Amino acid sequence: MLDRSIHPNLKDIKSIDFVAPRKFNIGNKIDFFWLQDGAGETFKLDLVFPAGTILSEKLVAKFAADLLLSGTTEKTAARLHEEIDLLGGFVQMDVTAEELVVSMYGLVNHFSTLLKLVWNAINEVVFPEKELSDQLKTSRQRFLIASEKVNVLARQRFMEELLHGTPFGIRTVLTDFDEVSREKLVAFHSDFIKGRLMEVSLIGHIDEKDVDAMIELLSESQQPIVSVPRYSFDKKVITTHEPKENSVQSAIRIGKLLFNRTHKDYMTFSVVNTVLGGYFGSRLMTSLREEKGYTYGVGSGVAQSQQLGYFFISTEVGNHVREEALKLIQHEMQRLQQEEVREEELDLVRNYMLGQLLKGSDGPFAMMDRFLTVNKFGLDFSYYDRLIHTIKTISPKEIKGIAQKYLSWEDMIVVSVG
Repeated sequence: MLDRSIHPNLKDIKSIDFVAPRKFNIGNKIDFFWLQDGAGETFKLDLVFPAGTILSEKLVAKFAADLLLSGTTEKTAARLHEEIDLLGGFVQMDVTAEELVVSMYGLVNHFSTLLKLVWNAINEVVFPEKELSDQLKTSRQRFLIASEKVNVLARQRFMEELLHGTPFGIRTVLTDFDEVSREKLVAFHSDFIKGRLMEVSLIGHIDEKDVDAMIELLSESQQPIVSVPRYSFDKKVITTHEPKENSVQSAIRIGKLLFNRTHKDYMTFSVVNTVLGGYFGSRLMTSLREEKGYTYGVGSGVAQSQQLGYFFISTEVGNHVREEALKLIQHEMQRLQQEEVREEELDLVRNYMLGQLLKGSDGPFAMMDRFLTVNKFGLDFSYYDRLIHTIKTISPKEIKGIAQKYLSWEDMIVVSVG
């Protein structure tokens, strides 16, 4: 019988055996990445368009993405979804500030049929008025419900303050839904989606002839790639609280503009962040949850895109302990600046971070995600080897120095709602 009182032996991780996808070009404009082996009888295909929210009027990009399968002149939305289901397929849309990703999942033997069906639906969508009306009604209701939640309000206010003066920081209000029209969706689709494909990634053991047919299909009527506007971001410091009537909890959001993974300090800061609030055993969790019982959860992280990165801390606490919780968060940030981390704690963080790297690299789908994550920043798999080296060799003195450089409370935006 397994003796669970004895922990398994720890193995030293020197590197991860990454499998890079093959790279092609479609029409000399579109990057195509193909990871052929290991996915069994299934496939995943991602189509990336420069159709993010910063390129549209408020909510237009979101609704264009939500309604890409809302119907063509020949097929209704119901029929399209029925045919996708019959093929064992699944399609989802993910729109960010900078891009729209259409992800298709299915069986290898239905690859070509499913691709043609979805590709035609995307390119020939007419955005029927009834589908738009129904989506607007549903979205309005969801917005009203979300607007009652203090964590949603705190996140919106935080982003508004952090990214003020740019489309990244524009806050949605209820009247914005009244400005969405079919004409705007059609224009956005024409300008940023139809013929504007900019990247393709495929995971699956697909026949070469089917891939050749896909390349021919996707290259038809391709237009010049749209350049995403670049913005500058001004650092801002503010502490603000928004009262929320009848709320028993306050949501807290703290953070600052920082950098993305191309910055020389990103890797070392990722270790500092993990110590502070990046895993369940972090200092913030220990202080606010385990010792004080102020919250069910608290965490910190670095969000990033190609244009920016920012550090954030988020939690929800009872209204009566909001100020005390803020003091505890400030204390933990300052402690990292003033005291060197003990080796025992640092070893735990090292093991956690290396374990997460391994876990997030298991299988072809994860492997492609790892590749695409760094490729969008002009990096390759050697990034992860450098990250492993940083995790294994960073010293308590370096952690203290990075905390002093980037975790000053006086530089933070502090938002609470409740």
